[in-house]
Formats: sequence, C-alpha cells, structure tokens
Amino acid sequence: VPVGMVFRSAFVLHVHPSLPVNSVAEFIAWCRANPGRLNFGSSGTGAVNHLAQALLAARAGIDVVHVPFRGGVPALVELRQNRIQAMFQ
Repeated sequence: VPVGMVFRSAFVLHVHPSLPVNSVAEFIAWCRANPGRLNFGSSGTGAVNHLAQALLAARAGIDVVHVPFRGGVPALVELRQNRIQAMFQ
C-alpha cells in the first residue's frame, strides 16, 4: 500500500515510425495483437523509464520485450535505427 508520493515526472513515449500507430490506444492495440514482438528500450534495468514501461505493460495487459541500455542516448540511437521500436524518455 503506497504511503506517499516520492516524485512526479512526465514521460514522452517514442515510437519508431515503422509501427502503424498514431496514438497510445493504437500502440496498445498493436502490442496486444503482436505479443512479444515489440522491443521496448530503456536507459537501464530499474531506471525510471524502465519502470514506466513495466507499469504500462502491466496496466494495459501487453507483452513487450525489455531491452536495457547504458543510458538514454544509446537507446535513442537504437530506436532511430529501428533495433528497438519504442521507449519512454
């Protein structure tokens, strides 16, 4: 049971343009229709953007593959190259 808020942060969901989605709802629907096919990058295991991804997956009931990197910049490079298809930042 949560006791109190530790912090609040805003995130941007980056999605590679090759995915046929234009909204978060379409993104979730695509992930549900393609379980385990989306590689979701983060700046490292346990990082706040990894936890945001895990929370989205749990609440939306989607199956995505977590790909941790050593920082956000390497993850963004891989997103641009379409080696991962989404990430929070």
